Amino acid sequence: MMTEDDLELQNLNHDTAFCLAAATRNVKTVMIMLEKNRILGTIARTKGKMMPLYAAVTFKNYEVVKYLYECSNDLRDDGWTTEKRGWLLKKCVEGDMFGKHFPMY
Repeated sequence: MMTEDDLELQNLNHDTAFCLAAATRNVKTVMIMLEKNRILGTIARTKGKMMPLYAAVTFKNYEVVKYLYECSNDLRDDGWTTEKRGWLLKKCVEGDMFGKHFPMY
């Protein structure tokens, strides 16, 4: 029921509802929200530093990770920097997602 603009609202920690959804295992909710507003995947959380995909990797939500990566234009969408891609790679290695579960590596 939220509008596209409502979905971009951030709380005091700079999290959108989408970013919080990415940290859960509910890939259907993530899909619905991203289909309504494609920019959500590029709105960084934690004071503009961590992308929603990073949140999904942190909580080892493999289905959400796979879906968000497939929608990320190979991490070339707006908001992805070399630094943010490096943080994501590090988190994938730490979470044992490197090569096994995450198609980007």
